[in-house]
Amino acid sequence: MCDFDGWDESWYSVKKVKCEKLIVRIKDLRCWIKHFYDMSTIPELTRTKALQRCMNFLIRTFQMLWQDYFKVAAPTPKSGMNKKGTFENVVGDATKAQDSLPSPAQKHNYIEVMRQVLHLFDWLCTQNRENFIFGEECGRANLAFVINTCN
Repeated sequence: MCDFDGWDESWYSVKKVKCEKLIVRIKDLRCWIKHFYDMSTIPELTRTKALQRCMNFLIRTFQMLWQDYFKVAAPTPKSGMNKKGTFENVVGDATKAQDSLPSPAQKHNYIEVMRQVLHLFDWLCTQNRENFIFGEECGRANLAFVINTCN
């Protein structure tokens, strides 16, 4: 399992998220928690910390997908002053922004991942395993995430 403590988020972007693979891994994680968590020989604290890191990773991924899902196109070109001091139309990066918008298929994949993440969180809470999401280290930030997302 990867260590996400103090990780550099610059390498992590929406383009690197493989939605189909992530959905399968989320389902595997739920199955492992349901069937094998209590039978594991790994110490309790180690299991709990590992699952808390998984939940933090899923929350970061959810936030990133959420922001990309609701990204809007850049505004139309506006007038500005060039180097000579005269005004002209400045196109800027409007075409780049348009290209970076997610396609409808990508948005559908984002929705599926977000649905699976929320489904896992809901299931954890109904199974009295909310300590994986709202642990002592990141619980406050994760609770703020849930509240802000729901509002």
